[in-house]
Amino acid sequence: MKSLFIVLEAVSLVLVVYGIDTTPKNTLEESLLSLLTQWRAGDRGPFSFPFPSLDEIKIPAVSGNYEGYGAKISYETTELKLVGLKNFSVASLDASEASLKASGTITIPVLTLSADKYTIQGRALWFIPVNGSGKMRIDFGNNQLTFSIRLRSNSSSTWVDTLQLAFSVGSLKASLENGPAAITTILNNSGVSIIQSNHDAIVKMVRNLILPVINNFLAGLTPEQLLQTIAGNGTIAPNAVRV
Repeated sequence: MKSLFIVLEAVSLVLVVYGIDTTPKNTLEESLLSLLTQWRAGDRGPFSFPFPSLDEIKIPAVSGNYEGYGAKISYETTELKLVGLKNFSVASLDASEASLKASGTITIPVLTLSADKYTIQGRALWFIPVNGSGKMRIDFGNNQLTFSIRLRSNSSSTWVDTLQLAFSVGSLKASLENGPAAITTILNNSGVSIIQSNHDAIVKMVRNLILPVINNFLAGLTPEQLLQTIAGNGTIAPNAVRV
């Protein structure tokens, strides 16, 4: 299940019951919160490329192998669906126009990952044969993402100077139709630990994925152009963004 968890958390990091957002302390924070609130409500943003919809994220089918906690299995799924992102709240936000820096914490009460079909084969407790196939649902509770980003610029362009990410998952509950009890127990009892043990690998994957996208978007933009668009005073048409 290791690669499945890595894919899920990567999607959650790349993207991000309505919660109560933090109170902005300056104009930039107010503009950023307004932009995030509109995205949460379904608006796709003021940029030349749309923000992804938060209603449902589709993830390509995954397959892989996992060994740990006395289990050695192979698994595969059909296309995965992730819901719950639109219920995010901005727990804290600090942003400065002068330093071109922003940091904050985003919380998501529940993320639900599901597939119409999963298949598991292998062994549990080192020697007990296990197999299962059917519908899959995994609920991740009390999810939190913290971030810090600083931009640099010259007279004609802007780029990312530093980007730091961290995340945590508070709980995990798995439901595997026709699934082996031993694997369900491992997921429910140790799933959070499995995710956290791969924290650094997940963060590295996400940074390597999004840094080129962000820098490609910022190329050719002055900080003034970026800030005006965030504030709702214009729409910019940046370079084509390649994902």
